[in-house]
Amino acid sequence: MILESGECLNELLLLNGYAKASRDYYCSKLAEYQLMNRTAQLNKVGLYARISHF
Repeated sequence: MILESGECLNELLLLNGYAKASRDYYCSKLAEYQLMNRTAQLNKVGLYARISHF
């Protein structure tokens, strides 16, 4: 979903640690999303501030 600001909601959620990339559905950006998820996990942001994985 693209927001009025032009930002992608999926990317914002991933970068801020409030979503996780899933291989259950096809997505051409899966590798990028997985990297965003891993970055959030390593930086301990969002949900990763309290847990190591979800």
